[in-house]
Amino acid sequence: MLNKLVEVPEMVAPESTKKDNLSRMRMALLAQRVQLVCLQCGSTTPEERTEQLPDFPKCSECGSGLLALKNKIRGDVPQILQKWKAKEELAEEEKRSLSQARRTADLVLSYGKQAVVPLLTWGVGPQTAASILARMRTQDEEFYADLLKAKLKYIQTRPFWDRA
Repeated sequence: MLNKLVEVPEMVAPESTKKDNLSRMRMALLAQRVQLVCLQCGSTTPEERTEQLPDFPKCSECGSGLLALKNKIRGDVPQILQKWKAKEELAEEEKRSLSQARRTADLVLSYGKQAVVPLLTWGVGPQTAASILARMRTQDEEFYADLLKAKLKYIQTRPFWDRA
């Protein structure tokens, strides 16, 4: 149990270090390298740091804003997309990958770069990201506090998911 707490210092950190933790988390998320996949034409963007993304990224090939975060999707999305467009039968895992890609692309289309940050957070998927993004906030700190809460909730509950 102690090993788990050492891996995630936010779980045992005192309230006084909360601002430092949020700042560190923000810097780490903005420094992560991401690659986006266009769900219209299947092309991928060059890998770049999150903070360097435009506010509302677009595909350089077709101009579409329907871009999925390649980092968070299992499988080769461009290849799965080609199969789907050719009306070939998709395996169950491919269907899940394409569905997850579509959910992340919808968020990026709606919220732009702001959607990429929660999707990069450990334990935050499209559904949780959507609920975090939908909240009206007056400060950036509140956004990162919500991300930290979601990350900690994932860490605390994940070991029990397979037992049900």
